[in-house]
Amino acid sequence: MKVTLVYNNDNDKNYLTLSNTNGFFINYLNMNSLHGRKEGIKILNYWSARKLPFIEVRDDEDKVVKVFYSELGNSVNQFIKWLQNDSKN
Repeated sequence: MKVTLVYNNDNDKNYLTLSNTNGFFINYLNMNSLHGRKEGIKILNYWSARKLPFIEVRDDEDKVVKVFYSELGNSVNQFIKWLQNDSKN
């Protein structure tokens, strides 16, 4: 699976890096860099997301499995909880 994290705070990236994300390829898009901003805006506009961090999870066939919005709380925390619950099933 492929995870894309769009962020502007290094603490969100570090927190995700320290969590157990075995089996996931993580693509980090820093909105403070030119390339990250360009790619990040494409993703955020597609989902009409406004706040960061934002996480998009895709399967091996490049289909969207789940997205995590920061409008509902920190998306990194939501993703980690989802990983913990998903691994129990």
